Amino acid sequence: MSKPIEQTLSNLIPRHPGALPPELIELASSLLAQSRTKASTLNREEEIGRTYVVANIACERLKTTLNLPPIEPRPPVPPRVYSKLYAYFSRVLVSSTRRRGPAARNTPSRPLPQKQTPLKETSLASFRVKNRTPKKGLKYAGNRERDERVPKWVAPVVRKMCREMENPAAIPHVLAGVESILTQPCPSGEQKMEGRVPALVAASWFFVTQELAGKETSGKEFASRCKKILGLFMEARDDVVVAAKVGDDEEGWRDWEAVVAGDVKGWVREITDNGWLQLDWFTNIASGEAGAAYAEEDEEDETIKRVGKREGLGTMMADRYDYLSEENRAEYAEWKGAMLVKINDLIQEGIMNMDTTDG
Repeated sequence: MSKPIEQTLSNLIPRHPGALPPELIELASSLLAQSRTKASTLNREEEIGRTYVVANIACERLKTTLNLPPIEPRPPVPPRVYSKLYAYFSRVLVSSTRRRGPAARNTPSRPLPQKQTPLKETSLASFRVKNRTPKKGLKYAGNRERDERVPKWVAPVVRKMCREMENPAAIPHVLAGVESILTQPCPSGEQKMEGRVPALVAASWFFVTQELAGKETSGKEFASRCKKILGLFMEARDDVVVAAKVGDDEEGWRDWEAVVAGDVKGWVREITDNGWLQLDWFTNIASGEAGAAYAEEDEEDETIKRVGKREGLGTMMADRYDYLSEENRAEYAEWKGAMLVKINDLIQEGIMNMDTTDG
């Protein structure tokens, strides 16, 4: 396996003098093995780019430590495919790779607690950085490539849609679904539906709310709710709150376009047929939870809305500290969902241990 890896690494850093560093080869080989576990089935183009992507990631992670020359990537697949694959593997391979980094390999004689300590610091630092500096888009976006794939308008539009449709509990799950579909490789087969991102947002909402409610949506309900959502989309760019969060530049509204019910149905078929419902964004939804979690809040929310409509300096100052407002409740639900997804990933990768015993 090392020969293809070494050749790819040499192509990525052609100005490197002499033999390639063993640490770089070892990391790239480790990432390649992990990638086959994380994504065993890719389509033809993605499989061609697999080795090149993991080698590129290895170079990026060790370029400072090993003082590597400039990385000069020339991917063997189209940029669209490569950037999507790179963003996905950068996220799913990051934690495992750190556990096997040079620090762990070079200190085999250290006692076990000393080896674990930097790992905990690393994972906690990841939490602290993301909590201190949330992104304008999805709060759990992990890298620049993902931010480039997910338009800035997605998060505020999803929040508006879920609140108007009276499903605030769906916000973090819909955001996770849209992000996963825009950034990850197609789980099975060839992805047929692309673009029409507003329709993808609507389709994700239907899957999430159906799962949260624990019951299927009838054809009549689908048509009625779809019509309402499309109406909300028509008003989105004129919404004061949404516009304030997206900004005035057209880049913030990249990939925004008018869609119809047929586009939403197209994304529903794509998500159903090509395995998107097998990913964590959907399997981590607890079926039937939505009603119980938010039923008691409805009456209190209505009171808060009425109070929030009063004008004057007192209201302006109170908004900042009104932790039970609809805005803050939804923000908290989104944050909580993102943290649960992150914690679940860390548990699965062995970085965190969760004691699930009683007592």
